[in-house]
Amino acid sequence: MLRVNVFDKSQNAICSVAPLSLTMQMSLKIPADDVTVIIPYKKYKTGATITVTENESLIFRGIVDEEQIILNKTGRFIKYVARSMAGLLLDNQAYPMEIGNTTQTFLGNTYLEPLGIEFEKGEDIYNGVINIEKGMTVYDALYTYCKNKFGVIPRMDSKGVFYFRGGQTDKTLLFSNEKGVNYSSLTEYKKPCEQISSVFVMLDGQSYNYEINNPEAEDTGIVRRRYLDGSINSNTPALMAEEMINKSNCNYLSVKVTCPYFLADVLGATARVDALDMEEYIFIISELKYVLNSKGEETTLMLERKM
Repeated sequence: MLRVNVFDKSQNAICSVAPLSLTMQMSLKIPADDVTVIIPYKKYKTGATITVTENESLIFRGIVDEEQIILNKTGRFIKYVARSMAGLLLDNQAYPMEIGNTTQTFLGNTYLEPLGIEFEKGEDIYNGVINIEKGMTVYDALYTYCKNKFGVIPRMDSKGVFYFRGGQTDKTLLFSNEKGVNYSSLTEYKKPCEQISSVFVMLDGQSYNYEINNPEAEDTGIVRRRYLDGSINSNTPALMAEEMINKSNCNYLSVKVTCPYFLADVLGATARVDALDMEEYIFIISELKYVLNSKGEETTLMLERKM
């Protein structure tokens, strides 16, 4: 059973109630998850932070961005709009400076610990320089390290733990109404406009005379070409041509799965689909939206192809 727990600025509990409605959204591409809840009205103190639990297990912790008192013909209610603790990384600017040869432990101690945020420690040194300019947020500084060192987008889960190596997990799911995770609906999306047919690469600094073809686009009959300067003085290595093709194939195919219940802790998990013509593909769960209201509950997941 879901419960909403609201706390004041001193972290004293204001209330702990079952929500009348709740919407939770998560994405690997958006820094902060968000929750919108409606509960019965009582004269509570102003809320500062909020948690959502399922059978006493924490599934969301965040900061209250907005509080509304709603009065209508059906009754009186309080509506809370909240973001996960990652909202603090977006709301706080980083001190302008240059940081060289840094590690995730140093960045965590500098930026995350003062905000009360847990993080994974590590001594992987980024040999470059992070130039924190005036106006950059704490998230910008951490993103720069993660993107340059590990090639990933950092992720803070809904429980409030920051992961420098991104949001992908070791969990694996099979969506199947016969031998896996049951679903009520499934939609397959194919976007041919996203698929590159070939990339022409310049290696000698003079002409684009090296062609890399996309075997998955050979039978489409549509030409979508790209050009890449992969010469020695370029900032774009020739290997990026393969990455461009792989990314286009990932963007070509996606799946939306709806389950008639709450599905927790699956964002970033690897997934397979035992339906239609998708058995051969591997996906990653990139988005999650959970809705609870008077009509019931459902979890909608977006699956992106994983190469």
